[in-house]
Amino acid sequence: TGTNDSDGNVTFNDTLKFDTAGSHFYNIVETGADENGVTIDKTTYSIIVTVTDHNGALSASYVLVNAVGDTIVFNNTYTATPVSHHIDGYKTLNGRILLNDEFTFVLEEVSYNGETIENPTSLTTKNFADGSFTFPAITYTNSGTYVYRVYERIPDNTLAHAITYDTTNYYVTIVVKDNGTGNLYVDSETYTLTDASPVNTLSFLNKYTRLKLLHSSQAIKNSPEKFSVATTSTLNFMIPMQIGLKAKNLKPYKTHQTEHLSLVRLTLP
Repeated sequence: TGTNDSDGNVTFNDTLKFDTAGSHFYNIVETGADENGVTIDKTTYSIIVTVTDHNGALSASYVLVNAVGDTIVFNNTYTATPVSHHIDGYKTLNGRILLNDEFTFVLEEVSYNGETIENPTSLTTKNFADGSFTFPAITYTNSGTYVYRVYERIPDNTLAHAITYDTTNYYVTIVVKDNGTGNLYVDSETYTLTDASPVNTLSFLNKYTRLKLLHSSQAIKNSPEKFSVATTSTLNFMIPMQIGLKAKNLKPYKTHQTEHLSLVRLTLP
């Protein structure tokens, strides 16, 4: 038997001794089990030793049957088990109750130290009713440092929904390490803002502002179907009203069992 040194060289700890001429057949294999991430080479090498008698003096020569050249090589492989990890955050909405799946969040992998990223990770998720959100698990197959940009997707019609969106960009840094015994693990997860200042969580704060309908009896009298109030900040769109709405001199129209006011002008408080 023999064991390898730090350079991979193996020397058997004893010598073969022969006292008669003849041929001797041996197999050389690596022993042990696959463990701790290491898969051993299962190759069996055969060696034939021929002992020759030269007038009472013995000499030996050998032939490696299935080796390339005169070297026996065992190629073992090490593979660490991948690790999966979730990145979480939290959404707060001031002004009204937060709805399930109301807001969308985006995670995009970005370059670390200028390194080129092949097939960068890109994920989206929505919030739960309690404000929490979780991106799908990211599986890491190699140790290293991974950086992601996380932000909230802002729709085009934010004013119509009366929502002021959080425009913060967060950067999440995940450090993955190998424990050396066949397992990857997440060593750290940190968050920073665009200016690299650290933060503790991925937290987005939106604000809901109730739209107020300004009315004037004189304006309604002058134009029973359409009216406007002069303001510095106005928004024109249709407002659905439930059946039974009573508004003096306003002429609603019906569609799909819903009454609507005509085009009106609204202002934000």
